[in-house]
Amino acid sequence: MFWGYISGKYGKGRGLFWEKEWGIIMTKSYCEYIISILFNYLFNYPRLSYQQDGRAGYNTVIMLALLKS
Repeated sequence: MFWGYISGKYGKGRGLFWEKEWGIIMTKSYCEYIISILFNYLFNYPRLSYQQDGRAGYNTVIMLALLKS
């Protein structure tokens, strides 16, 4: 799976492929590999908002708590 982000104001951000050795995409692994990159980007561009596709794993208690912090 390819994951990346783009902003109309700031352009293309970092993209990455989900590596096979990371296993299947679950909430814990998604938070471990993706959220740290996302937080860094949002920290550097604080006026941006985060939008996701609504997959069940992204809407868990852990994920929502990370996004609120």
